[in-house]
Amino acid sequence: MKRLAADKLMSKDRHATAPNLVATAGGVQYAYRRFGSRGGPPLLLLNCFAANLDAWDPKITDGFASDREVILLDGAGIGRSSGETPSTVAAMTEGCYQFCQALGLQSLDIVGFSLGGMIAQQLAFDYPDLVRRMILLGTGPRGGEGMTFTELSTEDLADPVTLLKSALFTPSVDEPPGFAVNTPGLARRRPLGLLTSVDRAFKRFDRC
Repeated sequence: MKRLAADKLMSKDRHATAPNLVATAGGVQYAYRRFGSRGGPPLLLLNCFAANLDAWDPKITDGFASDREVILLDGAGIGRSSGETPSTVAAMTEGCYQFCQALGLQSLDIVGFSLGGMIAQQLAFDYPDLVRRMILLGTGPRGGEGMTFTELSTEDLADPVTLLKSALFTPSVDEPPGFAVNTPGLARRRPLGLLTSVDRAFKRFDRC
């Protein structure tokens, strides 16, 4: 990974061509990628459980980068970042804040997906002057209703494969309840229309 001054990152950089950078904060070396059109608050993308920065679809990230600066981040212990992954949302949030401080960010927008959305909410709560706007996708409040998989048995919760299937996949309308958990194959994903939905949401925010 390279250490480059942000001023040297040109707007022509995109998801697949931007260099991998590293910022040290709180004893952790955070891997990140920063690209897109400079000017205005950057857009920080916080991804789902165990996902690294390359788990984002370049069609989404490059779409954002066409008119704003984008930052993709590997959290502590994920992807190319050092350290151990914290076990609580609060600790993950503090690591994210320290990363933002290391980059000298004073104001930013966030797209938070799943666990990343929980971190985004906590970050906005703890540091309201830092977070200008955010969009939350497939997430909820930490420990919120419906977030704890109460339909799963103790044995299912202890099985990481079963837990991940339940968290990340859902049966289609033609498949019986429990299909994603009880069959060897993974259930089909529901279409998200993610780029279109997020783009519309940010356009509405921009009119505020």
